[in-house]
Amino acid sequence: MKKCIVLCTAALLLTELVPRPAAAAVKFDLGLKVGVSVSRLREAYTDPYEVDYSERMTRPVLGAFVAVNLSRAFAIQPEIFLLTHGGTWMYESILVPDRLFVHYVYIPVLAKFRLINKSHIVPVLFAGPSWNIFLSDLYEVYIDGEWRPSPFPLQATYRPSVVNFVMGVGVEYVLDKFLLIFDFRSDIGVGHLADRFAFSTPHGWARTRAIMVMLGIGI
Repeated sequence: MKKCIVLCTAALLLTELVPRPAAAAVKFDLGLKVGVSVSRLREAYTDPYEVDYSERMTRPVLGAFVAVNLSRAFAIQPEIFLLTHGGTWMYESILVPDRLFVHYVYIPVLAKFRLINKSHIVPVLFAGPSWNIFLSDLYEVYIDGEWRPSPFPLQATYRPSVVNFVMGVGVEYVLDKFLLIFDFRSDIGVGHLADRFAFSTPHGWARTRAIMVMLGIGI
């Protein structure tokens, strides 16, 4: 959490340091993004040094963004997505394989740096915090060759929101009237998904890890 606060403060300071003409107006880019998220859960047990990872889960991502362009080279970009984090446990040592879906409204606020801003093809670096607002969960078990809702749901007290940290790279292709976007990002969970000692929640206090690939269009 402290690292996220430091990074947010640094991003705000950069908005004052980036050179721009005194009379220049702030410009906005609006757009949509769609892609896939490949996530897994990093579990922590009663021993904080005993950790385990689930197998990866691939789910779609859909959302929108607005880029506040403070200069040709720098922008603050809030985004909002519907996102599913989760993981699957199908190891040989597990008697009944299971998987957990956790649905969120995913809100990153990114500091975006355009490395070359005088070309139609613009490489981009970005980083910043994200807020995951909890919507719902689904816990399933694998029985008789198919996934079914578990007869014993997780009794987890999920936190209403979780802070993550995002960093990534991208490319913007600038056309006359719109913008084509590709981005590749890593999303690292900072907070636990649920109360650490929630009753009967073997996966409940996990942190998330995700890789996301997205395509977008802006105006």
